[in-house]
Amino acid sequence: MGGQERVIMNPKKSHSGRNFWHICKILPGDYKDYGGLVEKGREFGKAYNDCSCGCKWFIPLYTSDESTYPYDLDWGMCINPKSHRAGLLTFEHQAGFGCHEYDKTG
Repeated sequence: MGGQERVIMNPKKSHSGRNFWHICKILPGDYKDYGGLVEKGREFGKAYNDCSCGCKWFIPLYTSDESTYPYDLDWGMCINPKSHRAGLLTFEHQAGFGCHEYDKTG
């Protein structure tokens, strides 16, 4: 990661049991609890939504049956071309500040 190794403060496994942290890229724009520099909820009036909280740009990596929903949202990929995580494997709570957008059609 170029010089300084970031430590993931919350490396728990996802609800599904799948854990991809060993291949997940951590960026400065990610939330601090997940190795980034953004402190979630520190600026009044700004939204700090997670990727899996209805963002239209978050595509789940895998799907499951109804018995495990919403745990099938743990890992996915961001397809927002304006996001710092565009095209990257992303944990559902890892990012979202500045790029989260709700799907207004559904």
